[in-house]
Amino acid sequence: MAKKQNSREHHWWPVGLQKHWTDRTGNISWVNPSGMVTKKKSENRKVAKKAHGHTVLLNGPWTTNFEDDFESADNSVHQVITSLDLMPARGSRSIKEFISLMGLLRKRDRTLSDMCSFYEIKRDDLLSLARLIMSLLIRLPARRHKYEHVPEWFDLPPDENIGKMNIRQFYRIARDSLERDSNSNLFFILIRSPWKEFLHGDGVLDWMTDNLVGLRIRGRALVPLTPKLCVYMCTPSRRSGLHNCASFLAAPWIVEAINEITQVYSKDHLFFRSKKPPRLTENFSRGEFLSHEKQRDSLIALLDEIAEGGKRSSSTALFQPH
Repeated sequence: MAKKQNSREHHWWPVGLQKHWTDRTGNISWVNPSGMVTKKKSENRKVAKKAHGHTVLLNGPWTTNFEDDFESADNSVHQVITSLDLMPARGSRSIKEFISLMGLLRKRDRTLSDMCSFYEIKRDDLLSLARLIMSLLIRLPARRHKYEHVPEWFDLPPDENIGKMNIRQFYRIARDSLERDSNSNLFFILIRSPWKEFLHGDGVLDWMTDNLVGLRIRGRALVPLTPKLCVYMCTPSRRSGLHNCASFLAAPWIVEAINEITQVYSKDHLFFRSKKPPRLTENFSRGEFLSHEKQRDSLIALLDEIAEGGKRSSSTALFQPH
C-alpha cells in the first residue's frame, strides 16, 4: 500500500469502520450538543478527520508525519469484524438455542455467564482486535484533548504538537506491548444488539490508556464498533478457564445504558444510524469531555463478572433495568 507521509487529512475514526455506520442513503449522521444533525456521504471520506492530525508541525526537517503508524490497525477493520461475526451470542444461532436462552429467565440462580457463549480468540486475531481498539482510543478527540492539555500541569498553555507527540508515543507503547505478547490477560466481551442500536462519539469510556506504562496494557474500555456491536476490553484480576472472549445478546436497556456512557465521554460528535437522532442527555448537552468521578459503574461491574467467571451474583439485571 502507498505510504501516507505526504497526507494532510487524517481520520481519527477509520473509514473502514465508518462504512458500518452508513445509512441506506449512503450518509453518516451525527448530532452535536445543541441538537443540530449533520449528514455527509460516507464515500467522500470527509467525516471524523483532522487536518494534519498526525503530523507534528515543527520548523524545517523536524516536521514528522506518523499517520503510517495506524495503517495496520486501519487495514485490519474488515478482518476484525469478520472474525467477530464468527463468535455469535448465545441464542442467536438457532430458534432452539434462543428458546433455551429464554428458559433461563425463569431460573433465579442464573449468572451472567449462563447467558453467554464463550470463545478463545487466537493470537493473531487477538492482536488485530486489541490493536484496533487501542488505536481508536488513543486517536479519539477526547484523548487528544487530554494530551494537548498536559502542559497545563506546568502552568503552560495547551499545545497541539504536545498532543500529537503523546498520541504517537502512547500508541507505539500499546502496539509494542501487544506485539511482545505481554498481555495474555486480555478479555473481550462482545455485546450484541439485534434490537436497539449503539451510538459512537468523539469519546468513549476509556479506563485503559492512562495505564500505558511499561509493557503491559491494563484497565477497561467500552468501544462501539458498529451500530449492532460494542466491545468491552478488560484485564480482569482473575480469570477461570481458557476462554478470553464472551458474547451475549443485550437487552435494549443495556444498549441505552452504554449509549448514555458514550454521551458522558463525548463532546461534539454523537454518531447514529437510525432515522431519528438519539435523545441527548444532560451530560452531552454540556459540550464538554466528561468522565466518571471514580472509575466505577454498575454496568461495568456486571461485565467484569463475566470476565472473572461470573459466579457471584444473579444475572437478573442483564434483562431488567436498574
